[in-house]
Amino acid sequence: MTGPRIAAAALTLAGVTLAASYLWTSSLPLALIGTLLAAFGLGGLTSPRRVSTHPEHEPHLQGLWETARHLSADRVLTDPATGNRLWVERFRGFVTLAVADPDEPDADRAATVTRYMLAFGRRPLPAPLFRHLTPLHDAAAATMSWRQAREVLRLADQTGTADTTLAELIELCAQLDRAVAAIGDEP
Repeated sequence: MTGPRIAAAALTLAGVTLAASYLWTSSLPLALIGTLLAAFGLGGLTSPRRVSTHPEHEPHLQGLWETARHLSADRVLTDPATGNRLWVERFRGFVTLAVADPDEPDADRAATVTRYMLAFGRRPLPAPLFRHLTPLHDAAAATMSWRQAREVLRLADQTGTADTTLAELIELCAQLDRAVAAIGDEP
């Protein structure tokens, strides 16, 4: 059992103990609090957890997360080697790293943005990272409801088509490192 599972089991045990104390003390608030604690503990024990199936991705994910979480959300970085623009987005609890194609005014197609979901809240997501491609000026991802986002994530989880590869993750880390290093070179 892992740390969160042990904590959930301890919470369940404490809740059941408090609820059972109603038999001796006849204190209804104590029984209600114990029932709530036991319910939260059982929820933690039975909740599905997405476990990393790619342990070779973990060191790169950790480095990517450490770098991205210290970047401000209003700054756009440029990778000097590829010209790609990178920025961090924080929306509805998700932390994503967005990578946009370089500006090409003569291009026939619109620039695309690849968004990599790095974390939810303060915890990085396990490998493989979810990748979402959109046109540069498309606001559909930002206006997506929780239900739509859950369906997109479920489909991506079942098919694996939106998962990043190890080579893509290494290139993403290199791009972010070069872009952050270029900040220090600016006057």
